[in-house]
Formats: sequence, C-alpha cells, structure tokens
Amino acid sequence: MIAFTVLGLLMAGGFQIFRFFTGRQVANISSRFHLQMEVRRALVNLYGEAQEGIELLKPDPGSTLPYMVLRDQVNNLRLIFLRRDSTLSEKNGFDTFRLYSVLYDIKTGRCSPVREILSGLRAMNFTAHGFGSVVVSGTLTEGQMSYAFLNQIRLKNVFSEEGR
Repeated sequence: MIAFTVLGLLMAGGFQIFRFFTGRQVANISSRFHLQMEVRRALVNLYGEAQEGIELLKPDPGSTLPYMVLRDQVNNLRLIFLRRDSTLSEKNGFDTFRLYSVLYDIKTGRCSPVREILSGLRAMNFTAHGFGSVVVSGTLTEGQMSYAFLNQIRLKNVFSEEGR
C-alpha cells in the first residue's frame, strides 16, 4: 500500500513537471508562429508592390541597402524604405523600424500617400542580384521574441520593356 502511494505521488509530481514545461513551450511556439505569420503577410504585400516593377534602380547589383527603388512600366518610381519608430524603440530598448512604401508619379510629379507594410523590424536589408531580382533579409521582433527571415523577389515585368 505504501509502495502504491509513493508511486502515485511520484507519477503526479512527474505529470506536474511535464505539464509545466509543456505549457511554457506551447506559449513560446505560439509567439514564434505569430511572428512568422506577420512576416508572411508582410512579404505578400511586399511581393505585390515589388513585382510590378520592371527595373531595380537601387541598390546597385551586388550591393546592399536598407531601402530599394523600383521603376514600373509607366516610369513611376516606387520607394520601399525603413523609418525608425521612436515609440517602439523606447519600449524595446533598441532601434525598431517600420517598413513603408511610396509611389512617385512622374507624369503628375506627386507622391502617393505613404503606406505601411510592416512594423516591429529590428533590421531589414535589400541585396540586388542584377536589375530584376532582390534578396530581402530582416529580423522582426515582438517583445522578447524575434524571427529572422530571408526571401528573394523577382520582378515579374522585368522583360516586358524589351518585348520578351
């Protein structure tokens, strides 16, 4: 009887320890999954904006910059850039940025309203691979969690100007 009682107490203690560590891991995985979904949503928006271009003007091929400039079929310029978010920077204790996009219409000489693509970025860079492809790398943070990403975007209309 004493052996069953001791065995029961050991099993209950083991179960409690297992439950404690499993609960912590589930919360950790859930936070990382949320960050991953935010990055995917932002990359879809970034793809939509970048793939309309026919030429990557900045960064130059082989170089890396924290912004990119594209030209589309009607010669409009699209600037995708980072801007420091002072509120989040103070809260996090390190520089935190937001990613924005703006379109400059050559015909009218006006800029579209600035549109936010993603917030909570610790860093983001654009590396050009020729005039029709760019590699996007960055780190998204939320609280103590961070998620690094790397993706390549090819411009859909890169050969449309040449009639290919």
